[in-house]
Amino acid sequence: MQKQSFFCAIALAALSVLVLTGCCHVQLYTEEAPAASAGNGYQVCASGTVRNSGYYLFNKYPLYTGHPDHPNRKDYHTFCDDITPEVNSAILLNAMRKQYKAEKLTDVEHVETAWGYFSLWLVWRKSITTSAVGLKKAGNTRK
Repeated sequence: MQKQSFFCAIALAALSVLVLTGCCHVQLYTEEAPAASAGNGYQVCASGTVRNSGYYLFNKYPLYTGHPDHPNRKDYHTFCDDITPEVNSAILLNAMRKQYKAEKLTDVEHVETAWGYFSLWLVWRKSITTSAVGLKKAGNTRK
């Protein structure tokens, strides 16, 4: 009986931390880069960074993650595994495509972190940060 109460108290504390912190969202930042040749008929047009964070049960099952379609809006997905390099790259490419007419990414770097000590390893906070440079065809000068 005492073990059940202890587990319930820990689960309630973890859920409280999850609700009170509310840090599951996608942060996106892009900026125009000085035009430079990247070879193969492409030129540099933008650089950017995207960070997606969320909470996972036992570091495996997604609870809440940032919503990839709504960056910078503190919006989230429930039970969707959006903390992946592929999702972050797609978010960054779509943003650069809309704003700078980028056609592809280069120099893509991902940094992933996960920690769960605050909830005794029941609920884990995961995040992934992706940075890249956007490229467009050398003759495509319009923004």
